[in-house]
Amino acid sequence: MPHDARGNVLKAGDRVIVPFIVTAVYSEDGFCNVNLESELVMPGNGSKTTLSAINTKQTYRANVGDSTEFVTAVDPQGNTSFSPV
Repeated sequence: MPHDARGNVLKAGDRVIVPFIVTAVYSEDGFCNVNLESELVMPGNGSKTTLSAINTKQTYRANVGDSTEFVTAVDPQGNTSFSPV
């Protein structure tokens, strides 16, 4: 069975939050895109996932202190955690 980072079982149709950090911002011809890098590393090899050319309208900013539908917290190492409200 697939599990999330907290050990919860995942099934088709579940909603998930994948914390990413914006590593680059691009704006051209009326389109604004970002490149992203995952905050959580992959078990086993410690690598991070990267995504490119994600339109900014497909994202929600979730900095600590933002008024969003997520509660955010930062641990002493600076890692952000997200929890649905």
